[in-house]
Amino acid sequence: LQFEPGFGQPFVFTVKSQVAAKPLPYEQEIAPITLKNAAGQVGLVGVATGVEVQLGDVTTELLSPINLEDFPSALLKMAVGNGKTVTLRRTFRYSDLEAKMNLSALPVKPDVRVVTQETLSIGEDRVVLASQMQVNISRAGIFSLTFELPDGMDVESLTGPALSHWTELKNQDGRILTLHLRGKTIGSTAFQVSLTGSGIATGEQSWEAPRLFIQEASKQEGQLQVVPEQGMRLNVQQR
Repeated sequence: LQFEPGFGQPFVFTVKSQVAAKPLPYEQEIAPITLKNAAGQVGLVGVATGVEVQLGDVTTELLSPINLEDFPSALLKMAVGNGKTVTLRRTFRYSDLEAKMNLSALPVKPDVRVVTQETLSIGEDRVVLASQMQVNISRAGIFSLTFELPDGMDVESLTGPALSHWTELKNQDGRILTLHLRGKTIGSTAFQVSLTGSGIATGEQSWEAPRLFIQEASKQEGQLQVVPEQGMRLNVQQR
C-alpha cells in the first residue's frame, strides 16, 4: 500500500485471499493478516463453514474466544463465495501480531432415514419380496445407497426417480447391490424394489425370511406383510 506524502487520515481497506480447498478431512493453520512494522494491531477472527463442513479440533495461540453475537454480521457476508451461504462457528479477539490457530475441517455425515412397506409372497415355485422404500436424506447429500442381497434372491425390478442405475458386487460379505443416484441427492426420494428367489420346498421345516436393509441408514422402520400361497401354513419360529 502506497500513500500520498503527508497522508495521515484514518482509512479502511478490504483484502480477500483464498486457497484451494483440500479433500475433507484436512487441517489448516490460519493467522490474521498483519501489517509489518505496526506499533499495535487488534482485531476479530471468525470461522465459518458451509452446510457440508463441520469443525473438528480448534487450537489457538494468543486468541481469546468471544460470543458469536459480538462478531459483525457485515464481515460474515463478505466471506460468502460462489453463491453459497456460510454459518459462523467460532469467533475470537486478538491483540498480538503472533496470534494464530490450527483447525480441522470434517465432512458432515448424512443422516439417512428409511421407511418401507414390504410384502413377502411365499410359494413353492418362487418367493417375491416387494418393497416400497421412502428415503429421507438430510444434513449432507449422497451419491449412492447400498444393501445386501438376501441369499438366493435376485433383482426383478428396481426403479425410482433419483436412480441412475444399479450394480451388483460380490465380496466376502456377500452380494452388495449399489443404487447409483443421478447426482448428489438430499431430501426425500422413493424406490420400488422387487426381489425374487426360488420357492420353499414341500416339507421344509425351517426357512429364514429375506431382509432388505439400507446400509447407510441411521434408522429404518416400516411394515412387513407375509402372504403365503393357498394351501401353505406359516408359523413364526423366531423374530
